[in-house]
Amino acid sequence: MATRTRLEVTWSREHSDWVLTQGTGIERVGLSRHETKQDAVDAGAARGRAIMRNGGRAQLVVHLKDGTFDFERTYPDETPQRKG
Repeated sequence: MATRTRLEVTWSREHSDWVLTQGTGIERVGLSRHETKQDAVDAGAARGRAIMRNGGRAQLVVHLKDGTFDFERTYPDETPQRKG
């Protein structure tokens, strides 16, 4: 199974804005800065869909302002399907 590209939305205390990054560790690259969290999430979702359209897989991890985990999305959607 191919690895997923990690996209992350975090709050920047230094610049007082939301940051979208790609990658992990020393390979982490800033992609864009946003005034609102929703704008950053939307940009991350668009990037995730673009990666998926090119045959890749992506994971968008979104944090709260305090740095704790908020939610994640995967492209393509890998949410376990529940029988109801």
